[in-house]
Amino acid sequence: MTGFGPLIWLSIAACLQEASALECLNCTAVAEPNLCNDTTVCASDESCYVQATQTSPVTRYQMGCQNNELCTSSNLHGGADVVGRALNLRQMTGCHECCLTDECNGRLCDHEKPTACIDSVTVDCALLNSLLNLCSDVDHAKTICPKYCGLCNLVDGNWADWSSWGQCDVTCENGTQLRTRTCTNPEPKNGGTDCVGSENEKKVCVRELCPVDGGWSVWNRWSACSVSCDAGLATRQRNCNNPKPDRCGDHCFGDPFEARICMQRPCADGGWSQWSPWGVCEGRQLARNRSCNNPEPSMFGKQCAGSDMQTKPCSGGLVYFNAHGHSLFQTNYLTYPSVVDNLGHGYQSNNGSFVAPVEGQFFFSAQICTSNGQTVNVQLRHVPLSGSELAIAGNRAHGSGDYDCATASAPVLLRTGDQVRVFTSAADRIPLFDDPTSFWTSFSGVLIQ
Repeated sequence: MTGFGPLIWLSIAACLQEASALECLNCTAVAEPNLCNDTTVCASDESCYVQATQTSPVTRYQMGCQNNELCTSSNLHGGADVVGRALNLRQMTGCHECCLTDECNGRLCDHEKPTACIDSVTVDCALLNSLLNLCSDVDHAKTICPKYCGLCNLVDGNWADWSSWGQCDVTCENGTQLRTRTCTNPEPKNGGTDCVGSENEKKVCVRELCPVDGGWSVWNRWSACSVSCDAGLATRQRNCNNPKPDRCGDHCFGDPFEARICMQRPCADGGWSQWSPWGVCEGRQLARNRSCNNPEPSMFGKQCAGSDMQTKPCSGGLVYFNAHGHSLFQTNYLTYPSVVDNLGHGYQSNNGSFVAPVEGQFFFSAQICTSNGQTVNVQLRHVPLSGSELAIAGNRAHGSGDYDCATASAPVLLRTGDQVRVFTSAADRIPLFDDPTSFWTSFSGVLIQ
């Protein structure tokens, strides 16, 4: 029956009371109302009161019963059913100052019960519990029938004093201070009610304005490259104004400038110089060279394509040939129609094969050139008089908008009549490039020993 309000409970209690009397605390000149443990039963026309008297340097309290006429004076607050005691008689630490016309002020103002656990003499606790299950409503039972309902050890919780205010949680600008209290004066026991309200309290604390640390703005756009060809530098910058440092705040950390490498077109690709004159005969061959310095390639320019050296056999019965140009013989085999040298008459311009006129160690070199992103393979193949054809060297040319050449070269031991010829992939579909001054599609060979 927890839904009944205090007035309903007290009205029922008044109907069941056997005597129109109220039990009140009864003490004279005590320093604290809580120190009073004596009780008295008031007359039917009396109610409880507490009166404070200032006796320097302490205040003394008198507690007991007084006539109800003091509750109905015309100069006091109240209404038709609830009346109040004079302000100079109002209790300062409890709530005894009010009463009802039917003397049920104990519950209305949370009249503190005496230390002794005594049931109200105005009600029949057993009957009230039987009819309305009083003991299950602890809030009412502890003030009417605490002994009967076994609530003598019940202690309602009460707040202890607030702690001191804590430190402000910031060192500048506005922050918060906190103080706490605990429900330990006393703490609730044996089913007593917990304290009502918050255990924490906050208030705003004000400090001086905070320092303002500097912040970087966004980066500016990258500048133009410092050079028009090869590699240079581009730069960008930012400012420490987002926000500006203020009130001794830190300046921005880091660099206000940034640089990066920028790549432009090559300043110059390499170009071959003229061939040097043929040198003296060393062993069985002559040699000449050229340099990639007409012009030299710049930092990111292309190197010259092709070989910087040429050889040919010395005169006197040696075997040497050098041919260039290109046409297709059968499938994927090249022939070189422009013959520069053919000592020993081993090179066959009609089919592109070299036929060894003598037995010995030969050295062969073949080169192909292509452009426009095409890729072509080149191989030197040994075709013996008896046995299977065998690849002896290979390479790949890949044009990338400009020309690219690939050279395959290798020494090989030949018997008289053995052949060496040049094999290339996709020559029937991909155009080869031939420039007699720099990019030759060529085939050459020489007898070494």
